[in-house]
Amino acid sequence: MDLFGDRDDWSAGDGTFLTRDEVDELVTGLEVLRLHEEERDGPAFSGPKHWHTYQLVARRP
Repeated sequence: MDLFGDRDDWSAGDGTFLTRDEVDELVTGLEVLRLHEEERDGPAFSGPKHWHTYQLVARRP
């Protein structure tokens, strides 16, 4: 699953934007196969923005 981080430019709007601690809490009890946090500046349909995302793959043990 892909999640937005709390330092994403869109975090001032409505939505769910998570800190790393909140992501870690979300996956408590799951086997985490992949967890990658990324921050970068890049394009969006609305123009340039700062992206802060988590890519996550987890399963029940």
